[in-house]
Amino acid sequence: MGGILITLRHFPRDASRWIRRKTGTFGMATGRLDRNRPDKPLALRSEHISPSAKLFASRYDFMASLPKGGICTEVGVQNGNFSAYILDTVAPEKLHLIDLSFRKLRNPAVRGHPAVELHEGDSATVLGTFPDAYFDWIYIDAGHEYKDVRRDATVAAQKVKPEGLIIFNDYIIWSHHEGFAYGVVQTVNEMCVNEGWEIIAYCLHENLYCDVALRRRGHSLPRNPGT
Repeated sequence: MGGILITLRHFPRDASRWIRRKTGTFGMATGRLDRNRPDKPLALRSEHISPSAKLFASRYDFMASLPKGGICTEVGVQNGNFSAYILDTVAPEKLHLIDLSFRKLRNPAVRGHPAVELHEGDSATVLGTFPDAYFDWIYIDAGHEYKDVRRDATVAAQKVKPEGLIIFNDYIIWSHHEGFAYGVVQTVNEMCVNEGWEIIAYCLHENLYCDVALRRRGHSLPRNPGT
């Protein structure tokens, strides 16, 4: 009887180990395993954070701090509410919106706006059609698995200007709303550790789906005129 009690006592621990082996790390909620995701992010050091880096209460406050005008793109649009905020706050010369489908884009402030161009299709493929060093900043909020984020980031690094920004939505390892692993942290940290980028802004979110903005090391943080 004692042996049975010991076995039962350890059952939750043993069962969880078995589930992790079968589904992969972070796979317990859905049984999904992203074999393209590294086991853990690379560790950041002080040199990967700009001395002028700023903390923002939200991504909206960060957008309001960016210079007006410019050529920008939002990769992953959904209903277009954030796109409308960008148009109203940043007033870009051109805002390219990229999504697999614009069926959900019903915001009247976005559709038909003279600064907006819609591009439907795979995000990395569409980004690849633009000239190199074309965008002042690129906002990435498309596929969140590592392989998707990594593809978008690799192309974005070619298409943003040398002093431009790449902004990532959802800098979080595990989506507690959707129940699967995100690859944003891994991608961002790889860019900072191995590819010469640094964090210049971190934007809080009430559910920790935070934003992080990167620029190449050696360039200054863009400012609005008069600030």
